[in-house]
Amino acid sequence: MLKKLHRLKKNKDFSRVFKRSRKIRTDNLLFNVAQFSHAEVSRFGFVVANSIDRRATRRNGMKRRMRAAIKELLPEIKTGYDAIISVKKPFSYPYKLAEIKDQIKKGLSDAGLL
Repeated sequence: MLKKLHRLKKNKDFSRVFKRSRKIRTDNLLFNVAQFSHAEVSRFGFVVANSIDRRATRRNGMKRRMRAAIKELLPEIKTGYDAIISVKKPFSYPYKLAEIKDQIKKGLSDAGLL
């Protein structure tokens, strides 16, 4: 589980990131990344829309795997950034952590966070 310190939870935080962010795209994911120099840590939010899969269990499973991938990459990620990772194209089920982690790693490196 990703610690609360590294999570975006409030609606105002999501809105602030969406307003100030730059977008980076991978095959299945969209990254909205905004730099906030006053922050000591980087925080992440995850969005999986109903249009990706109608079943909540699968959407939640996808978010759990994205959180696990971020947790593994956290020591390499630069501090002072807020990022929202949205799924724009569904992954094949059953979801593979390695596939999701590769796309997250590619997106973060394109954004300059790694």
